[in-house]
Amino acid sequence: MKSLSFFKLAGIVVIVLCITSCEKDLNVPIYNSYTDENFWKSKEEVEAGINGCYQVLDAGGLFTVNTTGNIMSETFTSNAFGGGPSLPFSNGTLGPDNVNLLGQKWTAAYRGIGRVNTVLDNFTKAGLEPKEQDEIEGQALFLRALFYENLVFYFGGVPLILQKPDLETQGKLPRSPMNEVVEQILKDLDIAIQKLPVSYKANSIGRATKGAALTLKAQVLLYYASPLFNPENDQSRWIKAAEAAKDVINLAPTAGYDLFPNYRELFLENNENNKEVIFDVQHSTPRVPSSADIILELQQNIAPLLGLVNSYYMIDGMSIENSPLYDPAKPYENRDPRLSQTIAVPGSKFVGKIANTTLYNITGFVFKKNTDYEDNLTYSNYPIRESGLNLILMRYADVLLMYAEAQNEVVGPDNSVYEVLNKIRDRVRMPHITTGLSKDEMRGEIRHERRIELAGEGLYYMDVRRWKIADKDLDGPVYNSDSEVIQDRKFVDKEYWWPIPTTILERNSALEQTSGY
Repeated sequence: MKSLSFFKLAGIVVIVLCITSCEKDLNVPIYNSYTDENFWKSKEEVEAGINGCYQVLDAGGLFTVNTTGNIMSETFTSNAFGGGPSLPFSNGTLGPDNVNLLGQKWTAAYRGIGRVNTVLDNFTKAGLEPKEQDEIEGQALFLRALFYENLVFYFGGVPLILQKPDLETQGKLPRSPMNEVVEQILKDLDIAIQKLPVSYKANSIGRATKGAALTLKAQVLLYYASPLFNPENDQSRWIKAAEAAKDVINLAPTAGYDLFPNYRELFLENNENNKEVIFDVQHSTPRVPSSADIILELQQNIAPLLGLVNSYYMIDGMSIENSPLYDPAKPYENRDPRLSQTIAVPGSKFVGKIANTTLYNITGFVFKKNTDYEDNLTYSNYPIRESGLNLILMRYADVLLMYAEAQNEVVGPDNSVYEVLNKIRDRVRMPHITTGLSKDEMRGEIRHERRIELAGEGLYYMDVRRWKIADKDLDGPVYNSDSEVIQDRKFVDKEYWWPIPTTILERNSALEQTSGY
């Protein structure tokens, strides 16, 4: 298996520990040469090991805002356009030989799993205090669950590896059934929930907490309950998903979770690690900066499409097709405030400039979210600028949306569903959800709210897949701001699941290719 070539036993500890952590508050010494026999002797060395696991979160194919990270998956949908790596996902040619992202996600996830398993196999040797030992184990299990989630919900069943790297045996493992992998993820998270603290001291910001483990559990259960992964519509899965999201909501007063009052400013560096953030990838300048400012604003590698822009309601809570407030001559006026706080549209100001189709010539739109640029400010080092902006992976608004979705599937739109959705809308002063909706009608509103609230955050591709509507959302023409077709997209049913890259199969003959490829 190609991914496990990173973990040859002779060098595994060096690989894990010689990489400086990407966490701005997780600084540890850089080491030169270690083995299992001469390492793991102190608290500092164990912390170096777990920091090496966090470092993988910034690897290509996982969560980075680059041409291979999860944010790039916005371009696989009607939310955004991108060239290069995204094209096979949008033109019906997805296959095991033509997409770097497949191999990068597989390799990065198993790199992280290998590092975590190495920590779990060795961390007790340092003689840590019980509380410190619990925290290390909890963080490691949380990260292993996160890495496996990034595999199982794209590839289906994958090799389940729970021991430190051993290429000789692990490189010959077949796929484990998807259900077994999901069960292990949930088992890891249940232990992590018991061992992790609600919060850390200020110098440990960025580490996984009890709330992060609960949130990941809710997300895994929500995905697992959804139509793609639950074709029989087993209601017990929805019940568990609703309960898990509710656990986070119940923890919120103790953990300090709540919605940050300003939607746009939630995503700026000056406000990172705020009360809405449950878990994020930590960045800092100049050591480990975020490249989002360049990739999103300058290069426009992930450029919003007209379909996303048109999906934002008017301020009366109605669609542009139905609202009397909509004026085709002034299409961006009187819209849900999240439009202008997420996307620079033609005629608006961003980075101190008036946005137009010459400045943003890919689609006429550009994402503000996940950049540290502000509307009215100009920057002395523009256009080449990197920031220390963290990448948010889990936030409280998503927890509320997860609860609303699962609870609606369990009992329909009860008061608790309206309450959490209206809380999200209150932040941006949008009208409350219409009362008296049926379960189906509420499902539509929840899906719309997820698309708008979480636009540009790399979740919509998973959403349209798990809802089993990708064949509608990913198929057909997409448009720029001038309503011109810029791509005619094609989606093939087999693409609900990703193929295993040929290079991985060549290294492990026990693996079977995904059906249809």
